[in-house]
Amino acid sequence: SGTYDGSKGVQPSYDNGLTKANLTWQRSTQKDLGFDVELFNRRIVLTADIYDRLTKNGIYKFQLPFYTGYSSVNFNAEDLWVNNRGLDISINTRNLAPTNKVQWNSQLVFSYNKNLLAKLPNNNRTFNISDPYGIPRIYSVGQPIYEFYQIIYKGVYNNAKQIPFNPLTGQVLTYYKGGHPIAVGDPIWVDANGDGDVWAGTDNLPAGNPNPRFTGGFTNDVSYKNFTLTVSSVFTWKRTVVNSFMQKQLNNMFYNGINGFAKSRIPDLSGINYWSPAKAAADPNFNADFPALNPLGGYFYQYFPWTTTFNVDGSYFKISMVNLNYMLPRSFAERLRVNRVNVYANATNVLILKNKNNTMPDPEQVDQTGVYTGGLYPQPKKVTLGVNIQF
Repeated sequence: SGTYDGSKGVQPSYDNGLTKANLTWQRSTQKDLGFDVELFNRRIVLTADIYDRLTKNGIYKFQLPFYTGYSSVNFNAEDLWVNNRGLDISINTRNLAPTNKVQWNSQLVFSYNKNLLAKLPNNNRTFNISDPYGIPRIYSVGQPIYEFYQIIYKGVYNNAKQIPFNPLTGQVLTYYKGGHPIAVGDPIWVDANGDGDVWAGTDNLPAGNPNPRFTGGFTNDVSYKNFTLTVSSVFTWKRTVVNSFMQKQLNNMFYNGINGFAKSRIPDLSGINYWSPAKAAADPNFNADFPALNPLGGYFYQYFPWTTTFNVDGSYFKISMVNLNYMLPRSFAERLRVNRVNVYANATNVLILKNKNNTMPDPEQVDQTGVYTGGLYPQPKKVTLGVNIQF
């Protein structure tokens, strides 16, 4: 026996679990054009690679109903081809003359990638599905894989004058198949098909590419006599991500009305710019990032992930490591009868620069499909002092 959706049920017995005997490795064909350049007596060394990779028979997860006893199964998508084209560049430089007492070396690693769907099943027919987090995705030839397909969120209705009317009926625009007339404090959702009502499946639009366009790293080493300073950083630019962690926190507060609100763990709202009557009264031009947090105001799935409410710019620059090292004089090491003694200070997760609307503690923890779940504990800032002795 077991449980089904939190209730007692019957657990099926499979000797070897749910398997797919014909599951195979994905296949890729790749074309490359690369070159190396050395300039100024190797003070600048450039390596570049242009690639065009076509992946077929990729391995993907298919979400299964609860009653199967399994959450998902892996399968080969034979008619789903993905094309990645891009450029990888590595630049190593010696920034000062070799005779200078101070030496400064840099390394920049830079990648540009454009991801497109090259083939789809059913004669390249466009389709959309929801991922395991409830986020709609659209698959269309010529567009990136995992592209978000959501209702576009434009802010919050701050006063009654902003609320639109249906030109055909003269009634207030509605959400949820006419079940919720728009009120002050509600989200502004785009009525894409112009029918006077906004709802999932009828008003979804392409809403962002979760595949980063640019990624890279930048490392600098500066040395003077026995001192060496190393600073390492990483960056990602031009990527849309979804903060699923915040979405679930806010949605769980209101999913079951006032009873659900009382049972839910209320998150820290101090850093969340949400709409409230007091804020709107104090500032007629108040721009909230999130709709009203009112468990008595009617639930119409306003915090579900099928809108772009929780989509943010996932670009960031992170100083991941700073290391200062001092090698003690050789004479000191010889007196200790050792080969070398280094004293060092090392700091990690030093600084993250990101969009102000990106409240995720560490943007590196966003998964491949552009979702931050909060499932990993944020990496803390850490400083380590130590001595390294080589015998």
